[in-house]
Amino acid sequence: MNNSTHSVLIISYYWPPAGGSGVQRWMYFAKHLKQLGWSPHVLTVTPKKASYAVLDSSLEQEVIDIPVSRTQTAEPLRWYSLLTTASKHKGIPQGEVKTKGLLEKLAAFVRGNFFIPDARKGWRYFALDQAQKLFEEKKFSFVITTGPPHSAHWIGHQLKKAFSVQWIADFRDPWTTLFYNSQLFRMQWAKEKDLREETAILLNADRVLTTVGGAFHEELKSKAPQQLFYALPNGYDSDLLRSTPKTPQKIFHIVYTGLLTENQAYDSLVNALKKVQHRHSIQLSLAGKIGQNTIEYFSNELPHINITHHGYLPHDQAVALMKSGVESPLVKQKS
Repeated sequence: MNNSTHSVLIISYYWPPAGGSGVQRWMYFAKHLKQLGWSPHVLTVTPKKASYAVLDSSLEQEVIDIPVSRTQTAEPLRWYSLLTTASKHKGIPQGEVKTKGLLEKLAAFVRGNFFIPDARKGWRYFALDQAQKLFEEKKFSFVITTGPPHSAHWIGHQLKKAFSVQWIADFRDPWTTLFYNSQLFRMQWAKEKDLREETAILLNADRVLTTVGGAFHEELKSKAPQQLFYALPNGYDSDLLRSTPKTPQKIFHIVYTGLLTENQAYDSLVNALKKVQHRHSIQLSLAGKIGQNTIEYFSNELPHINITHHGYLPHDQAVALMKSGVESPLVKQKS
């Protein structure tokens, strides 16, 4: 029996071996909470059933001593991926909605109107059942839910009602105002239902966390003015950064790692590089989940810059790539 006032159940759909930026926020928070004397326990989905766009087994070593409970799930994204790409992972949407073909338009409509708040909502009942069993055994003092997928917050809401536990809802991204929602062909009733669910979470959580302040933070506060909101930025692994050696390049090196889609705003970067690409030697390295159309756009707009796409890299390799830039000014090209 764990009666510690520092016991916390962290409910996160994304957990190693899931890769990408979304998993790292609570992976590291759990790691450091344990170092600070807390007792974190993670509830997540079994990798064999999860809809993970990328995998990174190297992250498992970071939280090897954190107890984890995994559950089954029922969701359509793996089958959609298999149908469209012949792979259960390659075609899972991440940060974008594809609507070029008829099948993609139909999938977007179904996703937007019948899977509210998201296409991973089928995990909720499996997770709630397991969470209730864990509460009977562990008697957690706190529960933390993190989204996306925002359907995870429903689990926290149910646990608060059942066990009167302190519940913290963590928003890594917007919910109803997420930029690609406008591409889901949503009916008005679906938009209203989604907003009701979001508002219920914001009103009933004991605390709400966001990754940053600013417009996103203020937008959520406007929906629940009496709620306690805190901006808790993502951090970084100082030990990994210190232990990763610098490998300076001979030319000016720009590195981007993470998710990059056609919906994101990078025109200002491209326009700036256009102005200097004829006068300086520049290397642009891209790593992560980056669409082919985005890579082609960079290549077409910046023909005088050496562009390398590394694909998805394990976290330690991504950090090494980030530390391979130069600290000196731009190097002029030889005439």
